[in-house]
Amino acid sequence: RRQRQMCKETEWKEAELENDDLKNYKAKAEYYVRQHQDNAAIAKLKGNIPLTAEDVKELEKILWSEVGTKEDYEAEYGTKPLGEFVREIVGLDMAAAKAAFSQYLDGANLDSRQIYFVNQIVEYIVHNGMMKDLSVLQEPPFTDQGSIVEIFTDLSVWLGIRKTIEQVNANAIQRNRISSKTVKWILSALPFFFLSKIVKFSKLYSKTVLRIPIS
Repeated sequence: RRQRQMCKETEWKEAELENDDLKNYKAKAEYYVRQHQDNAAIAKLKGNIPLTAEDVKELEKILWSEVGTKEDYEAEYGTKPLGEFVREIVGLDMAAAKAAFSQYLDGANLDSRQIYFVNQIVEYIVHNGMMKDLSVLQEPPFTDQGSIVEIFTDLSVWLGIRKTIEQVNANAIQRNRISSKTVKWILSALPFFFLSKIVKFSKLYSKTVLRIPIS
């Protein structure tokens, strides 16, 4: 399997990148992403699965080494996170989008106008990958049946929908997490930290209150 993958990468580098239509970095990067949606990291982004540090490294290898350089990427996209860049190209899988908003697509919980509104959000995110600018919700088709305030008289429902939008966006960006090794080190160090504070306090208490000579 590894050998087949290496052959595939070789074919990409030697054939596809030499295509006259793919001379600039932007065209090459976007073409690669569209043609390699079976890549594990890219598939996660399309499926609304949070990225890991390893996934980000894989994207860095592809976009900053195989397709071009980090400088090439930044010249075109600035500091845009790699996951966000990829998600905007491949979009979000319809099933994954509906799963994310499932509690708001149930006729038992929302009325027809509210479900219509949520479905428009789903369609938008499926097509665009993310919804970073919520001002689009003030335009058609989102306003076809009224404004947010008119449709959601209970604003707590809208706030829940907004939180889901933010989570879908966040899943495209790998967050820095403290490793389990670091957590274990911190926990093991806590007793010594508090012990030193207790000793220091007891010495100060003895010296100032009890007036016991401290060596």
